[in-house]
Amino acid sequence: MIQKNSFYAAILSCFMLFFLIGCSTAPVNQSARYEERLALSQWEINGKLAIQQNKQGASLSFDWQHQGREQYTIQLSGSLGQGASELRVAPGMAILTLDNGESYQGEHPQALVKSVLGWDIPFSSLDYWIRGMPSPESAYTAEHDVYERLVSLTQQRWEITYTHFDAINGMELPTNFRATNGDVVLKVIIKEWNIK
Repeated sequence: MIQKNSFYAAILSCFMLFFLIGCSTAPVNQSARYEERLALSQWEINGKLAIQQNKQGASLSFDWQHQGREQYTIQLSGSLGQGASELRVAPGMAILTLDNGESYQGEHPQALVKSVLGWDIPFSSLDYWIRGMPSPESAYTAEHDVYERLVSLTQQRWEITYTHFDAINGMELPTNFRATNGDVVLKVIIKEWNIK
């Protein structure tokens, strides 16, 4: 009887050891997964942005120059209703300059552009989504493909779907994605990446 109990105890110990080893493989650390993308401090992209909102649409070209954390300049041109415009963003400040020379200033770029031009574009989050990563400022859920590329992202009521990546300086960076929030739909096509 003692030998039988010892046998079962040995089997149970082996099972528990196997279980613990199997459970010890943790999911990929999220901060490590995005660390390289977050470290991209100086870069420039240009491409096309299409927006649909309240059954209205617009298409524009953009040139986005990123100088550091929460510091970037975006040149916009197209059918936003004001011709060419420039958005300069620094921590706690955003300045929108229209083609007629008028300038508007606010604390948040999204709120500023919406109040002046009427379009709801989440620039502060786009700053991260463009790099294929969630914004570190709020909670999110994400799915990745077998190459650890971001396939879909839900954050701040936005649903983001990535459809194409290109290898840039040894890193897979997005060149095509779509973001949806209610009746607002953004389609972003990046034609060129330049990492400085």
